[in-house]
Amino acid sequence: MRDCTILVRLPLAKIEGGDVTAQRFVWRKNFNFRVAQNCGTTAYFASHNTSSQIRVFKWGEKSATLGFKDVDVATWDGGNYVSRTPDDRNWLERADPRMTGATLDDGVLWFAWGANRGGANARPQPFVQIARVRASDRTLIENVSLWDPTSAICYAALGTNANKEAGVSYSIGGGSRFPSHVVGILTGTHREGGDLHGHPRSHGRQVGRLPHGEAHAPQPEAVRRHRLYPAERRRLARRHTALQRLRSDRATCERKPESARPSRRRWLPRRCC
Repeated sequence: MRDCTILVRLPLAKIEGGDVTAQRFVWRKNFNFRVAQNCGTTAYFASHNTSSQIRVFKWGEKSATLGFKDVDVATWDGGNYVSRTPDDRNWLERADPRMTGATLDDGVLWFAWGANRGGANARPQPFVQIARVRASDRTLIENVSLWDPTSAICYAALGTNANKEAGVSYSIGGGSRFPSHVVGILTGTHREGGDLHGHPRSHGRQVGRLPHGEAHAPQPEAVRRHRLYPAERRRLARRHTALQRLRSDRATCERKPESARPSRRRWLPRRCC
């Protein structure tokens, strides 16, 4: 068989009843489908056509056939992804432009992939590009970038919570930073600010419209920042307070004579058999 991409659909009711059946969709014109999370009874998935266009498919649960629509996006660059850590290692050796995240958020599709430095807005480091697409007619709402001026951002995953908010998980590294993990909420107003790691203004820069001459000059491109909800702030505060108390107790203990220190006995789980 020639190179192709295959998508398989398995009814849950059939699996529960022990009679497993499957429908498959074989496609030879695009590579690497990314199926959106939280789709309900209609599956949406996408792939790249070119570096300025994606193809968005729609497959209803009760439909034997499916259709697609091509959607123009902001131009991005591929090639060899390079970002050096402080110990001079390229942590993006396995990176490529295939889509890594997709989700449906209250009628809006989000598709994410890693883009190399450059592109329509001349990003200085590799970054994550996201296309927001209206699910009803599969038209582009806006282009979104997650980027940093000194470090690369890559390997993004997307999901939707119970409040119908799109969330993102990705890695940032390079320059003065070793690779680390970041999570955040994408849904909501474009904001300015830092991220959960305390990087000042790293991911919160609001940028203008795309340069003239691009396929989507009228479409704004924005960078989203993360939101901490009050409950999350309290949890972080409690962890910080507990950590401070632990450090204080340890320092007090180390100042005591050896005989007055608590036992360092290591407790092991009880064997059950």
